[in-house]
Amino acid sequence: MKKLILLLLTPLLFVFAPVSAETTIPDRPANGIYDPNGYLDQSVADALAEFNQHSDTQIGIYVVDTLDGSSIEERANEVSRAWKIGHSDTNKGILFAFAMKDRKSRIETSNEAAVQLTDSQARIWLSNIKSLMRKEDYSGAVKQLISNVKDLTDPEKQAEREQKAKENDEFAGQVVAVGLIGILGLGTVIGGSEYLKHRDRLKRSQYDYDEDDRLTPLNLDFVSNSSWTKERKLQFMDEQRLKRSQYSYNGYDALLPGSLMFVDNDSWTDERKEELERKRKERRKHDDDDYHSGGSSGLSWGSWSDSSSSSWSDDSSSSWSSGDWGGGGFDGGGASGGW
Repeated sequence: MKKLILLLLTPLLFVFAPVSAETTIPDRPANGIYDPNGYLDQSVADALAEFNQHSDTQIGIYVVDTLDGSSIEERANEVSRAWKIGHSDTNKGILFAFAMKDRKSRIETSNEAAVQLTDSQARIWLSNIKSLMRKEDYSGAVKQLISNVKDLTDPEKQAEREQKAKENDEFAGQVVAVGLIGILGLGTVIGGSEYLKHRDRLKRSQYDYDEDDRLTPLNLDFVSNSSWTKERKLQFMDEQRLKRSQYSYNGYDALLPGSLMFVDNDSWTDERKEELERKRKERRKHDDDDYHSGGSSGLSWGSWSDSSSSSWSDDSSSSWSSGDWGGGGFDGGGASGGW
């Protein structure tokens, strides 16, 4: 009889077992790298420390085995907000997030960092490290991302890109006869299809281009040019914030009432706001019940409501070893990938 009772009760131990501690937001490590399972080597820590010490942009790295059912977008945004990535005077923060066994990756950008690192560029970077991730060269992949950010934010290379943008403008205004004449009379005019494609993309990338096939900094085919000034980029981001703040917007990066960058608009009626608040209260109550029953720490990964009202500690004892911290303004910018 005792054996029978034991057999019947054993499954219940698994049903009511506490949720893994890995589903909670870890404290920000002193060196900016959370990697409890040791996927990354010391060279990554050295590269990150060197970058964070000399750049006005700050990077954090979060690496786990699995997300336990959470989305990589939710997890990266929660970690970025909790860690307050970004120097307090510039607010430029970037998080590299990886779930190794889930084979998922994410680059999360603060609103200030997104002015330089667009979602489309982040998507390209993640695509470029796929081969390294598949070879399990995780440290090489992360160091490549750090190098990418370093090149992007370096003042000298920024000047080079601006010069290149001006050259693109001049290039677009020229009528060039593209072709090569072969040697010994076997000449063949090689088609200028690539040139024509580039010229078309550049035309569609102009700020004043108003056709349906317009390219913006969010598009992979966008060609950088001087018509997109910093002011215009910021205006474009404001327009995107308004778009993401619409009630009908259902993307993972939606902005909801109560979030830092939410833009109030008529699509959110009082009734809809009340319904949202009701759901938030239900979720918080559910989290509290989990906490008191020993299930989780009370921090919900899936609750966007908590991400908009979370309390960030200013405890300087956990500050970064390579500079101050105190950034914020993470509202879903960035890109996700896999390998």
